[in-house]
Parts: sequence; structure tokens; C-alpha cells
Amino acid sequence: MRVTVLVFIFLLAINSLSAQLKRPAPKEKRMDSLHLLCPVPGVIPQSTSVEKGTGYKGDLKVSFKSISDTLFLAPVDGKIDLVTMGEGGKYEIVMHYYNYNIWFTGIAKSLVKKNDIPKKGQPIGKMNPGDEVELLLFDDEEPVDPKKYLDCKNR
Repeated sequence: MRVTVLVFIFLLAINSLSAQLKRPAPKEKRMDSLHLLCPVPGVIPQSTSVEKGTGYKGDLKVSFKSISDTLFLAPVDGKIDLVTMGEGGKYEIVMHYYNYNIWFTGIAKSLVKKNDIPKKGQPIGKMNPGDEVELLLFDDEEPVDPKKYLDCKNR
């Protein structure tokens, strides 16, 4: 009898936790109202689709190339969920904003750490000359084209 009760409580706890992971974005923060600040002012991002079989679900991404030392800015007010060393000694940063996750890969130097809450336009990393930083955007777990939501214009 005790085992049955414990199993039932365990299943309820797992169900409750999984329900919390799917948190719908408030109506004012749905994809049609999302606006991302250009993280590298004056640089037009290049949109590319990941080759089939080499990326996560064929996700879309944009890349920024730097010709000089430059700061990489937070595109929204958000929370840093992950800062880790990626391929080639470059950093990967994951930022959370409402129901969205924004991934940055190829950062030369991170200026943030996990659980930081940078404001829109605040530097979160540095790029060296010739560096290429990729940005991926996910609505919950669904990949979307970030170029549609970026406000990048030549200034």
C-alpha cells in the first residue's frame, strides 16, 4: 500500500514539474510583438539555415561578423541561463526572455555569468576582429528565424 501511495505521489510531482516547463508567454510577448535590438550595431546579420543533419532540427540562425574589436549587446532584457566554453575556445551564452531562448555562439570573451539579468543594449560579450557570432532563437523549444525579429540597420 505504501509503495502504491509513493508511486502515485511521485507521478503527481513529475506531472506538476513538466507542466511548469511549458510556460506560455504573455499575450504582449508573442512572436508577432517580439523586437530584438541588433547585438552588433551597424552590422547586417547574415541568415543561414543549418545544413540537414548538422544542426538541431534544421534550425535557422543569423551570424554577425566583426571587422574590429567590438562589444556584443543584449538584444532584450533577459536572464542569462548558461555561459560555457564552446568549440575553438569561444563562449556560448544562452539568454532567456519570457518564453524565448536566445543562443549566442562564438563570443570571444563573456562579460556576463549565469543568472545575470542584463538590460537591452548592455554588453554581454566581446568579439575580436574576424570573429563570427551566431544567434539562434527558440520560441519555447521551436526554432524560429531570428532575422525576422532583429532591428539591424546600417547607421
